[in-house]
Amino acid sequence: MRTGFIAALLDLPPSEVQETEVLPTELPRGSEDEKLGILDVFVKMMDGTQMNLEMQVHFFAFWDSRILFYLSKMFSGQLHRGESYDRLRKCIHVSILDFNLSDGPEYHTVYLFRDKNGIPYSDMMEIHTLELRKNLVGQNRMNDWIRLFNAESEEDLDMIKTENAGILEAIREVKVMSLSKRLRAH
Repeated sequence: MRTGFIAALLDLPPSEVQETEVLPTELPRGSEDEKLGILDVFVKMMDGTQMNLEMQVHFFAFWDSRILFYLSKMFSGQLHRGESYDRLRKCIHVSILDFNLSDGPEYHTVYLFRDKNGIPYSDMMEIHTLELRKNLVGQNRMNDWIRLFNAESEEDLDMIKTENAGILEAIREVKVMSLSKRLRAH
């Protein structure tokens, strides 16, 4: 399920994601005085790319600074004293937001490091935002995941028409979890 979501997010074939590993979520601190960072879901991909996936329900001040802080800690935390910079791997922060962060119509925005003319500086850091409250347009693999995140009932789940194996697996899991919850309530 995680592999299918990451493949859709990064617009890759699922076979290129291969395998992911959920890592400890506490970011290392350089000293006791340094602010602690705790990630929601910390994933490492086979190529070494690190990804933080988080869901945020409410907007709060300094959201952008917080995301940059976490992304920077993930990136800088890869090296220890004396290690070469060539060991650094790409870091991606993904925020799944239940509010609108921007005024634009885009529901999936990717922020990259570029100069003012749009020329890439580095592809080593990315920030993805998925704004769940925006209208879906067009058809792509990410739309089905957003529909799944927005589902509030079993009927909503049944309305998701897709051949995407990752989505179908996720829908089955959500239905099983929902059934288990109802059985425990009785």
